Amino acid sequence: MESKAHILLIDDDPDALQMYTFLLRKQGMYVHEFLSALDALAFLKFTDNFIELIISDLNMPIMDGLKFVHQVRALNRYIHTPFLFLSAVDNTSIKLDAYKYGVLDYIQKPVDNDVFIAKLQSILQSYRINSLKNNIILQGSQRTFSLEEIIQYCEQEKVNGYAFIQSDDEQGHFLFEKGMLKQIICGELNESDAFEAMSSWKKYKFLIARGNFNPAAAQFLSQ
Repeated sequence: MESKAHILLIDDDPDALQMYTFLLRKQGMYVHEFLSALDALAFLKFTDNFIELIISDLNMPIMDGLKFVHQVRALNRYIHTPFLFLSAVDNTSIKLDAYKYGVLDYIQKPVDNDVFIAKLQSILQSYRINSLKNNIILQGSQRTFSLEEIIQYCEQEKVNGYAFIQSDDEQGHFLFEKGMLKQIICGELNESDAFEAMSSWKKYKFLIARGNFNPAAAQFLSQ
């Protein structure tokens, strides 16, 4: 099971922005693209989307990349979000400043597209696994909880998050908001059909976690 990663991309060059947006979307990523760091910052403050990676140019008018990353790190929600600079600037002092602000990597333009995508995928996977580990509330199997007991537990604990259930190659999950069951998904099935399908599984493993559904749950339970 996989979900699109939401990527924030900023570049004041329209052609470069279009090119990198196309490249990322071709990989199945959901790109929120901006020509201005100010507009991107306003978006970050109010969006409900779970931004997993921020990629920014460095030399931009009004607010440059260093000022932008400083403002981003001041937002509690994005203190640990992976941040990359994608820039033609080759300046050791600027690179050191970037790393001091918590920038994960500084990628020099022009880039090798294959290497660039491979690096992004590796960063996203590591981020998802680490985020998952920090948000897991409970793990178990069918011996621990039935599906009904998983739902009851999440209701009692007022979970804001999800329960992910995996049986061999089949997967499903429940989404909760303050303990209220909002959605049941199993492959292409939803709600009662999804629950019925999962109820037929003889064995399964599960985890309950806070936050938005994290696709790394499948890899985590398979370990």
